[in-house]
Amino acid sequence: MRLRILSLVLALAITAALLIGCGGSGGGTLVTTTSRVLAGFVYAKGNALGAGPEVVITTSATPPTGYFPPSSGTVTLSVADGKLTRSPDAAAFNMAVSNAIVVTAVAAPSSSVGVSGANIMLNGASKSLVGYSVNLGPISQTGTVETMPSTDAPLYTPGAPITLKYTINGNAPVTPKELFIAGATDAFGPRNLALIGLDSNGVINPAATFTIVNGAVTPSVLLTGSGASYTLTPGSAALSSPEADNTFTITLVGGNGTSTLDTNFSYGAITNVTVTPSATSLLWKTAGPVNTITVNAVVTNQYAAAIFGKTVTFTDPGKVAANVWIATQGTAFTSASGVTDTAGTVANTLSAPTSTAGPAANTTPKGANTLTATCNAVVGTSVVKVIRPLSTVALAGPSRVDIGTTTPLTGSGAYTISNGIDVDGASVPLTDYPATTFTYTVTNAAAGGVFGNTGDTGAKTASIAAIMAGVGNENRVVAGNTAGSYGLQVTGGVLVPSNIITTQVYGVPSKIFLSPDTVTPSLPGAQGNYSGPTGTIFNSSFQFMDSAGHLIPNGEVAFTSTFTIDGITGGNITSGGSSVNTFTLTIGGFDGLVHLQANSGTWTAPSGGTFPYNISKDIGHDKTP
Repeated sequence: MRLRILSLVLALAITAALLIGCGGSGGGTLVTTTSRVLAGFVYAKGNALGAGPEVVITTSATPPTGYFPPSSGTVTLSVADGKLTRSPDAAAFNMAVSNAIVVTAVAAPSSSVGVSGANIMLNGASKSLVGYSVNLGPISQTGTVETMPSTDAPLYTPGAPITLKYTINGNAPVTPKELFIAGATDAFGPRNLALIGLDSNGVINPAATFTIVNGAVTPSVLLTGSGASYTLTPGSAALSSPEADNTFTITLVGGNGTSTLDTNFSYGAITNVTVTPSATSLLWKTAGPVNTITVNAVVTNQYAAAIFGKTVTFTDPGKVAANVWIATQGTAFTSASGVTDTAGTVANTLSAPTSTAGPAANTTPKGANTLTATCNAVVGTSVVKVIRPLSTVALAGPSRVDIGTTTPLTGSGAYTISNGIDVDGASVPLTDYPATTFTYTVTNAAAGGVFGNTGDTGAKTASIAAIMAGVGNENRVVAGNTAGSYGLQVTGGVLVPSNIITTQVYGVPSKIFLSPDTVTPSLPGAQGNYSGPTGTIFNSSFQFMDSAGHLIPNGEVAFTSTFTIDGITGGNITSGGSSVNTFTLTIGGFDGLVHLQANSGTWTAPSGGTFPYNISKDIGHDKTP
């Protein structure tokens, strides 16, 4: 006969909390399920025997006369809306491995656990088990052992328990030590320990009780539970600093049965080092104390659990040698290495290079720095960008706006900073300086000079543009209602003011500007003269000027022109018309005036505004000898 569970190792595996199945409850909540350790031994009747059940389940590790442990087959326990140690709802026990059944069942009070057999064999002969069920009983029996003899099994009253047996997750222990790994949820995580006591005949005594003592001063494997069922749970870095062994001593109360369970707690394999800087950039200053940021490295195992007490080495391979910034003065990290705490973390400080007035002679530390944290050959990285102070910026914007408008915040027609220039003269993206607030300044050009034709001039006006009020409008300009020009510049947030964008403010047409130009008038009432002998022809055109002397493009204006000449002069002029800005003047035999009128005029500015105007002008046609 093969050795069965009776001959297996009788050491005990411990687990720290009752398994909770479907409809069950966790610790700290109202218990609504019954949890019991079911135990029994399976035997098949020898072929030569006469009447009697072919397969029985008894409480004894010693088979009844004429019965033997099966050579193969399965006995399956099943529970509706519950859980068994090794599988939800159903657990199959392989008779080729052991004829012992020790399992924790969890279900609603008084639930039935079904017992059935399949393909049970003894020495090549098939044997059948008559199915039956076991009632788990009320909640008050939680934590006790319930034997599960089949209905036709021999009756026996167990004696005092003298021997103890245990299983871990329904199996006899097979290793000298049970390995537990921090954070594990698989075979290296929490495990269920089920205990039974046997009398002198190897029969289960369900009334047996046990005591368990943890021999570790600082337990690295935690034990919870009571009665015949416990849960063993691996510690963690925060609860169990050292990786260590635990020895649990298990004693059968009132008997001589004592066993020890050896466990080992490990943090597992170092599989990940996560590097997290407190900022993604570090400013290398031109003067004063150096800037610093915090760099945290977190070491975790294959279950993402923190690992305590491991040395982590920090470096910046491309920019740092022996923990000193290449080609500059100053230590990079406060410490080149550190040891993880109970959260698996090492906190370090990264200092910028020693402050250097720009432009720096050697700018090696600038740019992306790949920080590395190494623990047992596992490397974590993170990128920190070392930047130099911003010196100035390159400003772009519109060359023209119209009266009554405000420049947009973004997009076409907006004032924007295209890029920055640091103290070393290098072009830098403004995203390196996200906290910088820029100040924009408008300077209106002073009024001065004259505009118009000879004999018809006026003083140029000055614009009254200003920065739009309100937070978020710092780069928006209100053009005002007077034509002129202004300069916009970034003067704050930079060490050196930016380039100046000169912007012309266009206004409503205020003068007719002739081409060719007129000459100084000699005739009363004339705003300039066209002079020549009788018959001289002038082919002329005109545009409109605003009060600052800007020539308004022809495509922006619409008007009706009227050209007339004094009738007694003998001269003549072509007639006007809709948006006609050209005429032909012929000098007559006498002096006189030409009357130019632009009536019902409208200026449609590119900004979309429409402005009305009416302009007239009298010029002399001066007959010379």
